[in-house]
Amino acid sequence: MPFRTVFFFLEKHKIYAEKAFVSSFYKLMIVSCVLTVCLSFLWIKPPLEIYIIGFIGAIIQLIALFKFWQIINTIIKDLHKKLTPFTIRLLTFIYALFVFKIVLQLLTSIPYFAELTSQIIDFVIGYLHLNFIGIVSLTLFVFLKEFGLLKLSKIWVRVYLLGFSLSEILIFYKGFCNWQQLSIINNYYLILMLVSSLIPIAVLGIFIQNLKPIFSTQPTLP
Repeated sequence: MPFRTVFFFLEKHKIYAEKAFVSSFYKLMIVSCVLTVCLSFLWIKPPLEIYIIGFIGAIIQLIALFKFWQIINTIIKDLHKKLTPFTIRLLTFIYALFVFKIVLQLLTSIPYFAELTSQIIDFVIGYLHLNFIGIVSLTLFVFLKEFGLLKLSKIWVRVYLLGFSLSEILIFYKGFCNWQQLSIINNYYLILMLVSSLIPIAVLGIFIQNLKPIFSTQPTLP
């Protein structure tokens, strides 16, 4: 999650967090980001020291998450006053995804799960899907909406969330079945394709929704 943009977004709405919490949060996140780079090397079975560094980075990231939770607690009343319930729910969902991401990183710092992830590609795909289709894209939607650069319809956001959530569950479901050597459901790939198609449909709907305001503001020719 682009936290610098988050705090800029809060300041735009005149919501100011406790500086001590923000400062410690930033420092912890920077350190954890440097250390968790080691998690990207675990698939090659590196020396034990790399596992330890990655694990320490994941733990520091958990502490940073706790600091972020403290920040939210200090501004929660202002958030409810200045943001719409729709935006609050969407931000809450993004926060839940971010927590899940950190839990996954902590798990992959354990040698058994690091090796498991390197063997089962579905877990890697699910993690990337969570980050880019979930956290990054939804955060961009919220910021563009709040900065007045994008109109978001609840119906299209719900379609997007439905497609994302179902496809995420199906991807991890297949990885779990491979891990436990279970058979996947019939027509799995067809079902995955159908639920995943909800995502581009929602994006197309948002695009069409924003065409009308753009063209309606164009000056007419004499």
